[in-house]
Amino acid sequence: MPVVEWSDELSTGVVGMDEQHKVLVDMINYIYKLLEEGKRTEAMEFFSDTLVEYVNMHFSEEEKMLERVGYPDLENHKKIHEQFKKLMMDSVPKIKEGNEHEFKTALALVWGWLYSHILKVDKRYGEYISSKES
Repeated sequence: MPVVEWSDELSTGVVGMDEQHKVLVDMINYIYKLLEEGKRTEAMEFFSDTLVEYVNMHFSEEEKMLERVGYPDLENHKKIHEQFKKLMMDSVPKIKEGNEHEFKTALALVWGWLYSHILKVDKRYGEYISSKES
């Protein structure tokens, strides 16, 4: 059973971003699946390489999209992304060294942050874009 389940509650209404958010949810679930299978090293590598790279790509794509639509809170949104990327990037070297505590902390951070970020921050741009299309 997945740790994180995609639901309409997480949908921003922006198809491309929702698809990328679903990939992030799938990646988090994959990491937990690896952990359940006892593949801790693979889980740590997937987190520090694949997940981190995807998050960076997603943030970049999201920011470009927000710029295209003239999102008024873009600068604040970028700052939130930068703060999160810094937290992730600070943890990566420690995870690559095999620091399990850092990995658990970072994984919990990503899971919680992703969920609350979509619900509290990304939903706002979905509402903005929807209001412009009406």
